[in-house]
Amino acid sequence: PRRRAALVRKIKIVIANRAHLDLLSTEFFQVTFGEQLQQDGGTVSMFVPDRAGGDQTSVGRMSMGSVGGTPGLPGSVEQPPPAMGSEPALAFETGVRLVYAILERTQLPYEKKTVRVWVAKACSTFALSRAEADCMTDSKLRFVVDWVLRCLAEEAIRGSPDFYNRQFLLGFSHDTSLNESGLMLSGALAHGWYGNIWLHAKEKLAKARQAQGEERSQQRPDTTMQPEKKAIDIDAAMRLQNSPILSAVSSLMGKAKTERRSSSIFGQPILGRFRASGRAVDVLSSLETRSQNVVISISKSLCKLPPELLSRRISYLTNMEPIPSVLPLKDAYEDLEHIHLVYAGLSSTTVSLVDKIFDDMHTTEAVGDVGSGFCERTVQQIVWKLMSSLKVAHGRGLVHGSLRMGCCYLNDAADLDSLQILEFGLSELFESPAATAPLLLQTPYVENRTDPFPDYHRDFQCLAEMTYLMLGGQPLCAADCSTAEVEVKFRRGVACFADKAFAKTSDAAKEFVLDSLRPVAYKKNSKIPLCHEIAMRMSHPWFRTHNIDELSELYDIMVMRKYDAWRNTLRLRANFLKVMADHLALARSRQMWEELSESDACVAGRVSWSSLVTAILRLCPIMHLLQKVNKAFGENEEMPVIHIDDTRRKMEAWRRKRVRELLWTMFNRSRALNGVMSSSSCHEGLTSGVLHVWSRPLKVIDIIFPPDGADGSHNKIQDLVGDERMVTFLDLVSKTDEEERERLGAGRG
Repeated sequence: PRRRAALVRKIKIVIANRAHLDLLSTEFFQVTFGEQLQQDGGTVSMFVPDRAGGDQTSVGRMSMGSVGGTPGLPGSVEQPPPAMGSEPALAFETGVRLVYAILERTQLPYEKKTVRVWVAKACSTFALSRAEADCMTDSKLRFVVDWVLRCLAEEAIRGSPDFYNRQFLLGFSHDTSLNESGLMLSGALAHGWYGNIWLHAKEKLAKARQAQGEERSQQRPDTTMQPEKKAIDIDAAMRLQNSPILSAVSSLMGKAKTERRSSSIFGQPILGRFRASGRAVDVLSSLETRSQNVVISISKSLCKLPPELLSRRISYLTNMEPIPSVLPLKDAYEDLEHIHLVYAGLSSTTVSLVDKIFDDMHTTEAVGDVGSGFCERTVQQIVWKLMSSLKVAHGRGLVHGSLRMGCCYLNDAADLDSLQILEFGLSELFESPAATAPLLLQTPYVENRTDPFPDYHRDFQCLAEMTYLMLGGQPLCAADCSTAEVEVKFRRGVACFADKAFAKTSDAAKEFVLDSLRPVAYKKNSKIPLCHEIAMRMSHPWFRTHNIDELSELYDIMVMRKYDAWRNTLRLRANFLKVMADHLALARSRQMWEELSESDACVAGRVSWSSLVTAILRLCPIMHLLQKVNKAFGENEEMPVIHIDDTRRKMEAWRRKRVRELLWTMFNRSRALNGVMSSSSCHEGLTSGVLHVWSRPLKVIDIIFPPDGADGSHNKIQDLVGDERMVTFLDLVSKTDEEERERLGAGRG
């Protein structure tokens, strides 16, 4: 710890001495550029900013005297600088070597592989393609060096208490503490890829009044001639419940929604358009806007970037121009444990794309303009909607990274134009956790990527996986495939359409899936930058077909049954992981899996459901809960289809997730968002019931320390809390299953 602290202090001193660091970077850049001129005979790459907004690279001849820089280079000071509008540039690999040299000059310890990943990540924030990454100018090199130094300091303190005891959101114009946000994290909850998603997080009434007052002041710049309005309260709304004004407004709302279902943009209330009608409308608008936020709570342990860089990227996502069909990020707050990203709201009748397709497949009506029923034409429209969003995002250097059906919601189930995509851009900020919902996304996560541009191809693979699922009702890889088998299949870029469910699927749709899955190494060389490849895919023959009647034919019942089976498997496996997370501690879970792997029931690293249930019942009597999920791994309970390593990794990850969330819930209940609370409040929190039931109603202490007949609850609480008057969240975490927390980006199934 002392060495890490000393390293962090040294890095902070280097960063604080900005003038010397910039001078050092410029010196290395110009020396290397001069050497490259000598080797290439005066032919070098020049970075030319494009007036249209992009960057261009030109190759031309430059004399040695045109390089401005450090003493010692021939003609470095006396000669004029390069032509206006152009800068000397180096290749990406040369820039990586310069970063190594700067770290060695400052005598900072580093690992080359890790630093290369950081350099590539820094380049991906300004380079849209490999060609742009190979235009490493002096200013870009200084930016990369600053990025690497901050990441080096962040890596030194990761895992220590100092990692959490600091502010993560910097440079915002408001207090980023969750206590000051006015948010009430309650209501509908969904398990997102990076954390929990509060679909309808409400604001406190005082905060809603303040926001509405600010909005009115902006809409009415001159208020000298207008009478002052009284404050809005709940009682006024209740008294107006049966008033004729309310009835008129309600009918007006219904008429507006009937004429245009998508008139509520991003969940904003339609009533806001009719504020001039009277005070009753203002009251209803105020009450409705209280639940117009989607909040994603992400653990700080998943942060890829140090606070300064993380805040900079979040501010960019907040202030950028909206992307079509992408739920816009409005603000960000934090507490000791989480980063809370506040998005625009969804409607109260929102439905996920998974459930929307399920409902449409069970609809037997004829296909209309709004897409009742489900057919290949509907799949085509959904894919086109997603590609339109990716086209705009890729043009800005943004990728989704975890695009799947579970992150897509519709404000109106009958209107595809109301589609909203969640979690856009978060893959650049946070690691992919191990505790993710099974089967929702099979595309392998590439950790420590070294390409100096965004991972556009991953979005194509995710899109192909979604398209395959919607066309045939079954996942791209079978549910019993191991993680290694899934990686091999995606690495080869293959998809099987031999099943009868694809009998009526058009050849153009199949070609689209295969083209999107094709690995980069198997593609033809093209001069089109990768950021614009999505535009070429939108001109695929599948989207230019004129045979609408064949595409509009409703799906066969076979597709519907396969989709139902996939959806049920998705739900049952998630419930199985939740049951085990509530009742089986890590130590006993590891013992169980080791015994199973050495037993005769293990066949090629797999066991059957009946063998797994027998092993579980030896440790905890939960037969009544296991019976509810006995079809999670198929109908045949005797067939060895459960992969031991993958299932064990998932169970351990969900166990850690459950324990950590329960501990933080106690602090959240007491409003101790700084991670410190009294021992009496801790005792009360441990003996209270859980807020979010995963398997059955239990006390918090009975989940953190599952009963084993050895010690009572009182002794367990005493061992956990001790005799201290005040307890901290990090101390409690260190005494539970979270102590061995792993930051895994793999282990997904």
